[in-house]
Amino acid sequence: EAGARAPLTRARGRRTAKQGFAPCFFLLWGAAAPAFAHGVWTNIPSPAPRSPLHAVKFVNRVEAWAVGDTGTVLKLKDGEWRNATSGTDEHLLGLAVLSATEAWAVGENGTLLHYDGVAWTPHRDSRTAATRFLPLRAVAFLNPGNGWAVGGREAGVAAAEGIVLRYDGSTWTSATSTSDALYDLALVSSDNIRFCGGNRRIMRYDGTSYRLEAGPVADGGTWHALAFPFASQGWAVGDGGWIARFSAGTWSAVTSPVTL
Repeated sequence: EAGARAPLTRARGRRTAKQGFAPCFFLLWGAAAPAFAHGVWTNIPSPAPRSPLHAVKFVNRVEAWAVGDTGTVLKLKDGEWRNATSGTDEHLLGLAVLSATEAWAVGENGTLLHYDGVAWTPHRDSRTAATRFLPLRAVAFLNPGNGWAVGGREAGVAAAEGIVLRYDGSTWTSATSTSDALYDLALVSSDNIRFCGGNRRIMRYDGTSYRLEAGPVADGGTWHALAFPFASQGWAVGDGGWIARFSAGTWSAVTSPVTL
């Protein structure tokens, strides 16, 4: 296979900030959360010591949300993480924060939650009964009237299946489906959106249609996360510690400094 294997620990978006400092990466798991500031990792008490947390987003430099298992929602304010009421017991896997008064969370069994500045409440969508309970793993917005969410299931009792949802400012609708579960997405612009998931799927939406992109790995594993800092450059990470880079219109494997 092209390139060198790039073993990584799977990232799950566990990040936080210490009061008064800019936001930075963190791990919220167990009784305390390590926070990085001034070049040093320190522990910050977590109000959810037994709940795995899967996603975190900042509202501004000192306020943030985090979501996790059994409907856990935490809010960082005044330097302290506090529990918030989510109204669900479902595992929450993805999070998007648009402003101090608008955020979205997605999770198992098709869960869609909306925060309106006051409370988190369930949000209905127009999916069919056959796909309504597929897990949703990631959500992102270009603006308040243009949101996207992805998810699906791996092969098991039933065949693998992926789904893409689109939000128009009032309603979530099914945009497309795939034969592989989807795990993440990267929004560059309304006509440049990429998705990744099972069976090493990398897919692009060009504003009109969806098409597969050739990746550097074909081992049947999963790409778990995507990032596109620029339209011409992106990254994907996934099973086996593989890292892929998008540059000059193609994906290639890159060497990682860590090994299994």
